[in-house]
Amino acid sequence: MNPAIPAALARFLVPERVAIVTGGAQGIGLAAARALHDAGAEVWLLDRDLDAAQRAAATMTRAQALAVDIGDAESIEHAFDVVGGRCGRIDILVANAGASIRRPALELTLAEWNQVLAINLTGSFLCARAAAARMPAGGGAIVATASVMGLSGGGPYPNPAYHATKGALVNLTRSLAVEWAGRGIRVNAVAPTWTRTASSARSVPRRSGRSSP
Repeated sequence: MNPAIPAALARFLVPERVAIVTGGAQGIGLAAARALHDAGAEVWLLDRDLDAAQRAAATMTRAQALAVDIGDAESIEHAFDVVGGRCGRIDILVANAGASIRRPALELTLAEWNQVLAINLTGSFLCARAAAARMPAGGGAIVATASVMGLSGGGPYPNPAYHATKGALVNLTRSLAVEWAGRGIRVNAVAPTWTRTASSARSVPRRSGRSSP
């Protein structure tokens, strides 16, 4: 162990682990990918924007980028096949990719509802299942990015598909945690509140009288 690292923090290191982060090209996903990389993991950034994922991966020494459509089952299976084939296993998944269509319930079309459902819930389930199927006998870890909106059921603007799918993702996390506990696979979710990212910057209010960093 590196003597410069306190023993308590050393428990969080993941050297030589293989980690996948979906939606890893920017925002919360990229922050998670960098944290895992700094903790010693080999990180795979899966994102629909391959150019952005490649640029992000280039800032790390043990990172790769792959294109994936989290709303498409075949695309997910192909991406996880590539990682599993090249690395021999998958140890960690951060199921972070998500979609949001801010439209009142009476205006939201069925196609829009299904689009958000396919990415936020079905896509997260398929990624979790694909990762678990490729985890070693000793187990692994899955973390899903839910949202505080999935717990409160509302927010400052109407977004019913997002709220519903993030709430369902929390309960899916509970279900998988119980089912896979015997295999040593830990399944958890985080529920961020407002987080300033490139995609949310226009929606996150700035405090008056304070300059940006």
